[in-house]
Amino acid sequence: MRPRPIVLALLVVGALCVVFALPFLNRGERGSQVEFGEEVLQILDAGIHGDTEEWKADRERYAALVERTTTREDAAQILHQAALSAGGPHSQVVPLSSGILDTPDVGEMPATHIEGGVLTAVLPPFRATDSQAEKYAQTVNTALHAPGVCGIVLDLRTNTGGSTTAMLPAVASLLPDGVSQEFVDRDGIAKEALEIRGSTMHQSGKTFGTSLLQGKVDVPVALITGPMTGSAAEQVLLAFRGLDTAASFGAPTFGLATGPEYEQVEDYVVAVSTTRTKARTGEVFGDDPIAPDVLADSDSAEASAKEWLVSRGCPTQ
Repeated sequence: MRPRPIVLALLVVGALCVVFALPFLNRGERGSQVEFGEEVLQILDAGIHGDTEEWKADRERYAALVERTTTREDAAQILHQAALSAGGPHSQVVPLSSGILDTPDVGEMPATHIEGGVLTAVLPPFRATDSQAEKYAQTVNTALHAPGVCGIVLDLRTNTGGSTTAMLPAVASLLPDGVSQEFVDRDGIAKEALEIRGSTMHQSGKTFGTSLLQGKVDVPVALITGPMTGSAAEQVLLAFRGLDTAASFGAPTFGLATGPEYEQVEDYVVAVSTTRTKARTGEVFGDDPIAPDVLADSDSAEASAKEWLVSRGCPTQ
């Protein structure tokens, strides 16, 4: 009968092993979340708010929250909130499967019409292939070179952003040659510039808009903005900042005049804004809304813009 206590003892020991092994397995899983979280947090440290005391406190808090998670999905949701803290609303942590890095084959094209010498161009958001970007720019470029155009209305109210390589060449003929704006880091050091040359825009060593009609169009430009105007559309707005030939009307923009950088961590994409936009005026814009020169509600903004064009001689009386 003596073997029975031995068997029971083994069963008890086995049970104890299971009891203590379960927390150990969970710690191992949590540990993997910690490593994932720390890798993402190190990327977020470069964000435009990454040198603030608020971020330092938030970083510690989000790291602790990640440590309590048991899945990548839960950890990523917490880290997404951390991204907003470090880099503002242009920053995020999303699954690679979200398609954030994909380039659509086709994009929506601008709508243009001319009435009484005033060309109105509605610039929609855009993200597609380089050939589609060239087509986007051509649509506006061709219209503004039309005979008899004496003033331009650029409607950015529904433009949530996308590609500056489509939007800036579209309006380059309306801008003076030279650097239109710079992307500066949180220390104010310029990291990149957008430069206008004729009807082309230069960025990161590349030229965009080479197939467009060249030559400047010297007419007044009225820009209309609203709370949906963001990102690349705000870059269009800021390209005209400080010019005597331009004025803006409507409501403040969304506030996405920042430059995000993208990195892939496992099956997630980490986007964090590392730069703000410095206009030719020397003003620096980030994740605060940009107010127009003339505040107007959506119903009266276009009328206000056209009244301003009249004051600038378009159409001629």
